[in-house]
Amino acid sequence: MPRTSKKNKMGQASFSRRFHVGIYARLSVDNEKLPGQGAKKNESIETQIAIAKQYLKGHPEMELYGCYTDM
Repeated sequence: MPRTSKKNKMGQASFSRRFHVGIYARLSVDNEKLPGQGAKKNESIETQIAIAKQYLKGHPEMELYGCYTDM
C-alpha cells in the first residue's frame, strides 16, 4: 500500500499569519506659537489611538498587543 501524506489526511493546511502589534501615540506641539498663546496640539493621543484601532479593524491578521503613549 502506498504511503499517504499527512496533508492529504488532514485536508489542506491553512496557514494564516497573525501579528501582534502595538500602537504608539505621542503628543506633538507646534514650536511656532504666537506670542501670548499656548502650544497648539496637532492630534490628541486619543484621536491617534482611535485612528490606529480603526485601521486594525480592516486587518484581521493584526492583533493589538498594547497601546503606548509619550507625553
